[in-house]
Amino acid sequence: MNICWCSTAEAIDATPEAPGVFAFFDGSGELLLLGSAAKSLKATFASHWKGYEGRRTCGASHVAWELHAQPLVREAELAAEYAKKFGRIARRQTG
Repeated sequence: MNICWCSTAEAIDATPEAPGVFAFFDGSGELLLLGSAAKSLKATFASHWKGYEGRRTCGASHVAWELHAQPLVREAELAAEYAKKFGRIARRQTG
C-alpha cells in the first residue's frame, strides 16, 4: 500500500480519483479505520480529513491506500489478514 501523510493539502491532491482501499492510522501506528472507496480515494480522504466522517479519522497521522478495481473484495481480504495477525476485527467503513 502507498503511504500518504495527512497533514497537508498536497497529500489530498496527490491521492488518485480512482476506486481503492485505505487504512487510516494514528501517530502510534494504530489502525483507526479500514475501508474502501467505490469511486474516488481522493474524495473519501478529503471528506475524512475535513471531519465530515467524524472526529476519529480527521486526526489521523497517515493513511495507506491501494488502487483496486474491486475495492470491496480487497477490503475483505485486508480485514481477514488484519484479524489473523492481531486477533481482532479491524474497524471498517465501506464507501
